[in-house]
Amino acid sequence: MARISNLETRGYEWHDDFRNALSMGSILAVPIFVGSLVMAEEIIVTAFSGQYAGAGAFLVGLALYRLLVTQTSARGAVLGGLDRPDIGFWISLAELLINVALGLGLWYVYGPIGIVAATVLTQAFSYTAQTLVVRRLANVETVVTRPFLEQLGAGVAMGVVIWLAKRLYGLGEWYTVVALIGLGGVVYFVVLLAVSSYLRETVRGILEDFAATYV
Repeated sequence: MARISNLETRGYEWHDDFRNALSMGSILAVPIFVGSLVMAEEIIVTAFSGQYAGAGAFLVGLALYRLLVTQTSARGAVLGGLDRPDIGFWISLAELLINVALGLGLWYVYGPIGIVAATVLTQAFSYTAQTLVVRRLANVETVVTRPFLEQLGAGVAMGVVIWLAKRLYGLGEWYTVVALIGLGGVVYFVVLLAVSSYLRETVRGILEDFAATYV
């Protein structure tokens, strides 16, 4: 937000910064969401014992909510940077009203999982509203960046590997669950590095800066 405000005040282009935020903001949220889709139940049982079996849907919903947040926050930062916190306030107020109404209604129909669903739907509303407002205010056409799509692709590859490993070897003790999570993380980042020139350039830049500073 501060960077966009500074560049906008000086009359400079800031759209690249916005695209960078969208490109990197979800790099961890994507594998967490995909991993929860594939093995949420095993993670819940391993972490909290078998009495919580059946609660995997809560983890999936919260992971999806977090993924939406990572893509929404950059849009909120744009509104603040363009000195339009008033719009952000009205969107937040609408979120509150929608979340309360949906939360009560879905809780009555579906129980506790309805509250999670209401939270996800409210965040989806915020994402959509802020996307439309930013596009109108700043003539920004970017909605989904290529690096984010590459992250989704790497996440799908990770999910397939985890699913196959579950089918072939099963999940028994806690250490097999931990090992499978680790395997998924390795697959995700290896695939992402292979397909994403953006990530390779980012990593190279970080290493060069580190070497210039400390080596």
